[in-house]
Amino acid sequence: MEQEKRILIRKQFEISSNKDKKNVILYLLDMGYDNKDLTEILGVNVKKIYNIKAAKLNQHYMEQIIGTKIYGLVAELVREDENQIADLAMKGYSIDDIVIRIGYSKGTVGNIAQRVIVERKLKVPTKKCTEPKKLDSIN
Repeated sequence: MEQEKRILIRKQFEISSNKDKKNVILYLLDMGYDNKDLTEILGVNVKKIYNIKAAKLNQHYMEQIIGTKIYGLVAELVREDENQIADLAMKGYSIDDIVIRIGYSKGTVGNIAQRVIVERKLKVPTKKCTEPKKLDSIN
């Protein structure tokens, strides 16, 4: 049974393209075959493939690191926008003026302004509600 499996693996490997051959070898390495077994089964020196596998792992880790750094930079830029929105709100700019300057939607600007101002432990500027004037009744 094992011999038949090895023959099938070798036939599949031989009809594969060069790119697919590398993937087949990487897959078989992941399945637990070692360098010696694969060299015997496939008839090629698999030792070079370890370098490919290590390079792919390094690329994967580098992508993760770069993704984390990009996320951090975006978060920093968003935080700068949030602070700018709060500063403009504290200076008395209307939400519409801030929307024009920053480019976010009106609801987003309002939410950010309130949240950041509260985080700064300042009072959120709000319009005072006044009771409607009562009309004098006609006697």
